Amino acid sequence: MRKVAPENNFVFHDVGWNIRKMDESRVKAATAAARKCDLAIVVEGKYSLREHWMDKTCGENTDRSDINLPGLQQELVEAVYASGTPTVVVLVNGRPLGVE
Repeated sequence: MRKVAPENNFVFHDVGWNIRKMDESRVKAATAAARKCDLAIVVEGKYSLREHWMDKTCGENTDRSDINLPGLQQELVEAVYASGTPTVVVLVNGRPLGVE
């Protein structure tokens, strides 16, 4: 993004690599950061990094009991959207998701 639009100021807020262990404080911090921005882009969905394969949420030998976004991802999207900042959600997934 910085290469495409270097004249813009981008703020990247990382809520952590393990979406199953994300807590409310990270959601609140991301929401506070979004309030200060002109646009929020929230990237959500699967997690399957090779380095942390025991915590993956998608891929071979990974079962799920529901089709919702794992962890607090749905709450994160709703909180950022409720901040009043225009929000774009990018879903990265390898299976159907039950999202609204």
